[in-house]
Amino acid sequence: MRRVLAVAAGLAVAGLIATQAEATPIGSFTTVDKLTFSLSDDGLASDIFAESPTALNDTRQFTVSLDTSAYTGSNTDMLRTLALKLSSGIDAFQQTSAPSGFTAQTGGLNNNGCDGAGGGFFCTQSSTGVLLNGSTYAWTFLVDPTGAFTEKDIKAQWFNAAGDKLGQLSTEFGGPVINPTGGGGGDTVPEPTTLLLLSSGLAGVLGAKRRRSAA
Repeated sequence: MRRVLAVAAGLAVAGLIATQAEATPIGSFTTVDKLTFSLSDDGLASDIFAESPTALNDTRQFTVSLDTSAYTGSNTDMLRTLALKLSSGIDAFQQTSAPSGFTAQTGGLNNNGCDGAGGGFFCTQSSTGVLLNGSTYAWTFLVDPTGAFTEKDIKAQWFNAAGDKLGQLSTEFGGPVINPTGGGGGDTVPEPTTLLLLSSGLAGVLGAKRRRSAA
């Protein structure tokens, strides 16, 4: 019985981690030359902008991934610029992870890269970019919207080794509308300390049962 309880407790903790840390796919798009862009909603995150007069926890984390495994161009081609619009306006955003060399700013992009214009857009770019050589890349952002997350727009540019632009993407991800904003934390990814406390508590309960059985 004790072994069954221990196994059940372990599975419960593992299930909690898997359920709450799982990202929600929003959509994907594949270009004619077989670059696949995917967008996921990673859940509520710590607020990066304090709305007034009431505190509204509406910051969410999003990840854009680029799969180049089926790319039909040269493996020396590179993607340099990527822009997203997830809301009609944003109060704040942060790029929390990206391939080396990518820096982010508000605004969309034009033929020359990030242009600092375009309501709701934010843009990340690199002078060297990432090679379209079969690898997969990911960019992660925290976004605090002015209203709700109702947009799913993506723009991107990729170039050959000589710096000539090969493609410019401007489209909308397929799939469902992004999860609406909210003041609760029902789908937020749990902090590691919370998970540690939960697992420690379960271990303590099981230990107490063993001690009582031994007595």
